[in-house]
Amino acid sequence: MHLNHIHSLRGIAILFVVFGHALWFQFNWSNNQQTITFLIELLSNGTILFVFVAGYLFQYLLPKYHYPKYLKAKLKNVITPYLLISIPAIAYEIFIGSPSDKFTQLEDASTPLQVLWFYAVGGGHINYALWFIPMITLFFIGAPLFALFNQSPKAYWLLIPLYVLALAVHREPFPIISPLRAFLYFLPIYITGMFAAQFREKLDPVLSKHAPAIGLVLAVIFLCQLFINEHHGIYKTEHMFDMSKGYIDWLLLQKTLLCFFLIGIYLRYPKLATKPINYLADISFTVFFIHVYFFAAVYILLGHQRFEGSLGLWFVRGCACILFCVVATWLAKKVLGKYSRPLIGS
Repeated sequence: MHLNHIHSLRGIAILFVVFGHALWFQFNWSNNQQTITFLIELLSNGTILFVFVAGYLFQYLLPKYHYPKYLKAKLKNVITPYLLISIPAIAYEIFIGSPSDKFTQLEDASTPLQVLWFYAVGGGHINYALWFIPMITLFFIGAPLFALFNQSPKAYWLLIPLYVLALAVHREPFPIISPLRAFLYFLPIYITGMFAAQFREKLDPVLSKHAPAIGLVLAVIFLCQLFINEHHGIYKTEHMFDMSKGYIDWLLLQKTLLCFFLIGIYLRYPKLATKPINYLADISFTVFFIHVYFFAAVYILLGHQRFEGSLGLWFVRGCACILFCVVATWLAKKVLGKYSRPLIGS
């Protein structure tokens, strides 16, 4: 059984990530607050979709699970591309930037130690989206513990305290250099994905039938975020358990519900799983790895100029990035052949 709806969800996830990051770098939104508020509430925290899919697929593939083989596959197809694709970003920070000025941890560190630190935290350099890899690696390492949920479904009750913990941990502000904190934040999302996979035979018909109702609830939450909530965007705090921005991380709940809504929609209307979306899903890891390089390169080539943010410029920028990533990935796959996945992730 091919999980077309989950595959399509991964394609949607990479669109959320790319278009979410397209909002920044060169744009100044101070004169267009309504537009940026709408877009950040719509797109921010799109990583939740990726983590949900990761948890879903882990549980779905458990019958084939063998820990040493699982780790070997992740090392080959995720960690190795990460190590290679991080090289330009780390080199830029060390030889052109000033790492010790940005991070006090690196003040007395030698160059090899600085390189290791950048690899360990992922998000400390110009390709900041790579913070995701050290974080998801913690999920890979913890796979034996997650596999226990399959044997003891009552363990899913842990989701209640884990969501409470995530609501208190919050995301850290830029740059994201704490894989453990990110792990704690996304932990209930990963397990929720596992839950959706383990009980899919009962859950999928409910999601398909009630997708419009779920969409209505999602719309109400979104409108409340826009017009009632005082804070907009990701709940970022310098320290964990800082509740100064509120006790409910609405984006966390919104994007989690969005996962179930999209599953229901794709099950209800399978023709929505178009070839472009599925192709993006096929190459999603590579797009994730390289899309920030596109934004950074354009920013540098244009002399670090900043422009007034607008809906049109943002959309063009996001589409241009997707096109660049698709073409670059296609060319790389043609050149690298069977070695493309361990080298670029697709």
